[in-house]
Amino acid sequence: MERLFVFVQAMICLTDRGNHPRQSAHCVWLWAAVMAIACGGAIVGSGRYAFAQPAGEAVAIDDEEAEAEDTRPLYQREPFDLIKLDEANAGEVIKVVPVKRPLPKNPSPTATLEFSRFDQRNRKYQVPWRNIVEVKLFESMLVEEAQRLTNEKQYDEAYRFLEHVMNYYPQHPGLQEAVNEFLLNNAVEAFRQKKYIEVFSMLEELHQNSPRFRTETVLRGFDQAANALLKHHMDEGNIVAAQMLLTRLESSYSDKQVTAIANWRGQLSSMAAVKRDAAKKALTDQNMREAYKLVQEMLHIYPNVPGGPELAQQVANTYPLVYVGVTQPAADYEPNQIENWASRRAGRLVSRMLLEFRQPGAEGGEYAFPLGTITLSEDRQQLMLRVNSKINGVTAPLTGFEVSRRLIDLATIGNSDYTPSWASLVSGVQVSNVFDVYADFRRPHVLPQAMLLTRFSDQVSSPESMDGSGSYYLGGKAENEQQFLLKPNDPFARPGQPKEIVERYFASAEEAKQALMRGDIDVLDQLYPADAAKLRSRSDLEVRQYAMPQVHVLVPVSDHPYLENRNFRRALVYAINREGILKQELLNQEEVPGCQVISGPFPAGRNEVDPLGYAYDSTIRPLPYNPRLAFALALTSQFEIKTLAEKKGEKIGDMIEGIPMPEDPDMTDEERKLMEEEAAKAKPVPPAKALVIGHPATELARVACQAIQQQLTSVKIRCSLKELPLGLTHDPENKCDLLYVTAAVWEPIVDARRLLGPDGLAKSNNPYINLQLRKLESARSWKDVRDALHDLHSRVAGEMTVLPLWQTVDHYAYRKSVRGIGDRPVSLYQDVEQWSISPQVKTN
Repeated sequence: MERLFVFVQAMICLTDRGNHPRQSAHCVWLWAAVMAIACGGAIVGSGRYAFAQPAGEAVAIDDEEAEAEDTRPLYQREPFDLIKLDEANAGEVIKVVPVKRPLPKNPSPTATLEFSRFDQRNRKYQVPWRNIVEVKLFESMLVEEAQRLTNEKQYDEAYRFLEHVMNYYPQHPGLQEAVNEFLLNNAVEAFRQKKYIEVFSMLEELHQNSPRFRTETVLRGFDQAANALLKHHMDEGNIVAAQMLLTRLESSYSDKQVTAIANWRGQLSSMAAVKRDAAKKALTDQNMREAYKLVQEMLHIYPNVPGGPELAQQVANTYPLVYVGVTQPAADYEPNQIENWASRRAGRLVSRMLLEFRQPGAEGGEYAFPLGTITLSEDRQQLMLRVNSKINGVTAPLTGFEVSRRLIDLATIGNSDYTPSWASLVSGVQVSNVFDVYADFRRPHVLPQAMLLTRFSDQVSSPESMDGSGSYYLGGKAENEQQFLLKPNDPFARPGQPKEIVERYFASAEEAKQALMRGDIDVLDQLYPADAAKLRSRSDLEVRQYAMPQVHVLVPVSDHPYLENRNFRRALVYAINREGILKQELLNQEEVPGCQVISGPFPAGRNEVDPLGYAYDSTIRPLPYNPRLAFALALTSQFEIKTLAEKKGEKIGDMIEGIPMPEDPDMTDEERKLMEEEAAKAKPVPPAKALVIGHPATELARVACQAIQQQLTSVKIRCSLKELPLGLTHDPENKCDLLYVTAAVWEPIVDARRLLGPDGLAKSNNPYINLQLRKLESARSWKDVRDALHDLHSRVAGEMTVLPLWQTVDHYAYRKSVRGIGDRPVSLYQDVEQWSISPQVKTN
């Protein structure tokens, strides 16, 4: 009955084929079924039919209907399997949709395999296993093709096939054997081409993954590759690479397995022994820098030379020396300079402060008194400083009388360290029992400690002098290096503290990062924001974040007439795509918490409840990037500036070139003609001076300012850049109109005046700004402080006293051989007395 049904359906299809061309292929298969039945072919059905197609006629008809042959490599095609039938079915090979895996190992002859033809996916067929000669799976075909390509030395293409199988069919039983043969054959060919690194890598992978695969052959080839690679490194003078390779071989293989180990161990050990003996002599002669240098060279050649590790530890204990990589060298040494990163960093070494900012707290910063303890009375109207008579067993450098004198200096008009806010607060200073100093206040103050970030003495010592208040003094200076030496008998020194610190300057952040990874330096003081995440993956390095963010602003520093116009300053901010520069240019698309665009001059904190942001009003949103509005505002301000100048009888040129002065719509023809005649007689007014934007000689500032210049130019605002001398953050020639400033606004209560006041960076004479500053300094509670700072934020955002850009969170990195740096210092050398170092081995 079933056979009759198939026959009838085939006849209907063939007679109707001309009217329904799309059914042609289907009809051919039905007719093929009829032929198969007539020839005794296998057919099993229960509402579904499976059949073997006669090879001749059916294939020919199918070729007429099929699409063009797929010429792509097999691994790029849609997966399929092949079923080969027995002679009773004319040895038919059927291309099918991948069958269910795994296939049965010993199927019953009467059992059936269900499948769908590749070109008839919606129909299910069954064929008895007794009629199946072979089922070739797609993954087996991929492996066979990879083996063929390997034999033909087409290794790149063979790898693509194997990679596809490893990704999608990792359990295929023939995969590992094919990969092994591929690696061995590829390694042999690479050795002939003297590609020793490739040979080494392939044979090592082969031996590790399949240690029983042709072990003798693999290890013999691996030994030859290791020997050739070590010789290559030595011939190139790359001893570090040779040492690293030998150390790796020693840790994974025995001398019997790899004979190159013993051969090269002897050579490198002999070379290291020469350095070891020279270091011993330098140590005996008390030539400590030379001993340190020779020990490092010894470790780089062969760290396991007999007696080497012990000598290295002896030298490290006797003369601990640390190399610090910097991208901003110090030109001066002022530890409290708000806008100069390098000066703050290096200043901590040569000059101690009376009080030191240690870390941010719940309400303002937390401060330490290096000479003893400090206590604020409960009514906040008295500050007591207790000086310890001895520090680390050494007599303290100051007594209570010297400390009281410094407090009086800060309140004395005419003194170089005169601080108006302290002078208005303190009512008297007295000393009790030589070491207790009391400062009485006229009114309560929430954080008077913040005003005492000043030197021990008003007598500023040369950094080269050992009379300074810091633990270090300047030593020798070589090209791109500055030496800092620990002072003998320094009261703050601790056992194991570095006796010498060498700051090494790098012009680019990438060079500094590579030097740290190689081991040429021990510490890197500032990372490019995007590099921090990358270095965290290194097992030999630690990456840490500084406790306080930095605020980036553009500060007007000249009397340029356009910068005096509020609308023009706002136009500059609208013209700068701050979000784009920060995320794309500076962060390289990395998400760094705390890095964000800001609307004011104070740190924003990481969220709205972060105490770091107590001065920042988060309800004031940053101005959006809007170049059209920027252009319109610039034109408006240009008209305002020129009109005001004409009323004063002055002439000011255009800042926006190519834009004519708008006419008065009520002007008569006679008035217009008269104005044109006067304009023809008048001398042409040259364009206004282009803005000069100054920036420090750092990569980050350079990239940011180049982007700012490009965006200002795009809205027709003429400007140029000036890179400041190395280490400086101000223009000694006073030719800049705007300065790119990175400010450490750690304590806005006092730093607001240092940034915005008449004597601050912005040198603002705006009466409203100065009124807010006085209000801030007279605040009696933290609520009053926050209200005053938020009002100041609002006023600055409205007036654009400084042009806010963004806030960044900075990181530092160090090798694990350095200890005691701390997790979140506010500056690198904050805890330098706690540092210690152990011997290190260079890495490649």
